[in-house]
Amino acid sequence: MIQQKTEKYRRVVVLQYAAGITSTLVALGYNAASSWMSPALPYLTSKQANSPLLTTDFDSIATASVIGSFFGFLVNPLLVKYFGTKWTLLIFAIPQIISGIMLVLNEEFTTIWISRLISGFSYCGALSSLAEYLTAISNSSNRSKLFVLMNLSSNLGNLLPLTLNLFLTYFQMNLSLMMIPIVFLAIFMFMPKSSYFDEMNKWKEKEIKINSIITSPYGFDTHRTTENDFLTNDDISIIKNKITTDNKLSPKNVVISNDYQNFTTKINISESHLTIPTFDKDNDWKNSDETYDWDIFQKVKESSFLKLFMQPNNRKALIIMMFVCCTDILAGHIPIVSYTEQLLTHPGSIMDGDQASFLMTIIKVISVLLSTQYITKIGNKKLLLISGIIGSCSMILVGFFFFLQTNKYDIAEIRWFPLVFITISEIANVIGVGNTFFALQGELFSNDVKTLAISVTNIMYMIIELIALMKFQVLLEYFGLHVIFWFFAFVFLLFPLAIFIFGPETQGKTLEEIQMEMKK
Repeated sequence: MIQQKTEKYRRVVVLQYAAGITSTLVALGYNAASSWMSPALPYLTSKQANSPLLTTDFDSIATASVIGSFFGFLVNPLLVKYFGTKWTLLIFAIPQIISGIMLVLNEEFTTIWISRLISGFSYCGALSSLAEYLTAISNSSNRSKLFVLMNLSSNLGNLLPLTLNLFLTYFQMNLSLMMIPIVFLAIFMFMPKSSYFDEMNKWKEKEIKINSIITSPYGFDTHRTTENDFLTNDDISIIKNKITTDNKLSPKNVVISNDYQNFTTKINISESHLTIPTFDKDNDWKNSDETYDWDIFQKVKESSFLKLFMQPNNRKALIIMMFVCCTDILAGHIPIVSYTEQLLTHPGSIMDGDQASFLMTIIKVISVLLSTQYITKIGNKKLLLISGIIGSCSMILVGFFFFLQTNKYDIAEIRWFPLVFITISEIANVIGVGNTFFALQGELFSNDVKTLAISVTNIMYMIIELIALMKFQVLLEYFGLHVIFWFFAFVFLLFPLAIFIFGPETQGKTLEEIQMEMKK
């Protein structure tokens, strides 16, 4: 029996990674769509295009994508509510394909604008569901690995349009990018829903919990063979509250504990003639909160929106996610990605801006690949803090270079500073924030608000991004590059430090354990 269960779990793990890798094609497509403008602009503004566009037209095209993103985030919770995460991902793939077809068939401004609107809507809506799907199919032992795969797909997506543009025509590039959602739709259709993995993930979490608490004199396999259903801390709290409420007892008179040595659960009460509620572990609380039929629960129907902002644990999660968003945007990553060529084009620069941008993207992809075997061994808080320190030091040195340049010092010997240290800061960001942003979205929020919380977090990210980019050129001209980069350095350290001090460690913990920490 147990051997069969172990073999089944091994097959489920293979399916987990298959579903995880296939679903991350959404992240690949999203970042490819985001990077599309860079290689598309030179062609569409040249005489080779059927109807050459003005460079200023691309401001409107970029706006269309942002508008579409906003509606995608709003629609996502409704689709997840009625169709679930798997089918929501599949539904959003259809407009992704339509958007690609429009780019292939027509080069007119109106067609491109509508295509980018649809692209922003479909990819951003799907991206919200992707974080939730990966969280649902994984457990504490492999969750971080799946999100590392997502981060790798994201960086490959940034690189893909730039690479295709080197070898293919504009038409061929769009045709190739259109194949991403088609391949995703064809494969992901046969992947299971997230609920398929529930039983095996619970069994795995239980096994991890047992072996982390006790050590068997007969070896690890003795504890793998247990099939007893141990009560979780939430289960124990529910039973204890019921007993103390019904019998008007002090909580100190009731002690409930799991006896891991004998694989039983003990209820010790220091008073007599008490009414102990009966329960069936398999049916009463292993499914969901809706199965509890005890009078201690007030069946007040609150909206997910109220729970998100009124419950302290969810408010704390929102604040932590806001810190992560600020780290990604206000510490320089978004401005650098948006204005790479401008920031790396300066008197005496060692490389042209477009070449530097391509080189930086390749280095980031390689860095993510090399770091995959180490990232899962480092806690998310430590990872953010370490990357914040490295990124902050890099930004200080870049600011120092532009300070010397502004004050007419001889900088010939250090003209490589901007390219090298901006690249290092980008590597720190992609390894730190890149590997934790979507993982924390799926881990920090309680299940009853998770779908809405992910959409709200992404909308919050988009608003901060718009604010940061709207006045960036004005601030650049007013303060100078050196002040801007020193501000990046300050933010790069401030928010990761705040997360390290106030946030919970999620690495290697079950979702239940994370929620217990969030409620402290």
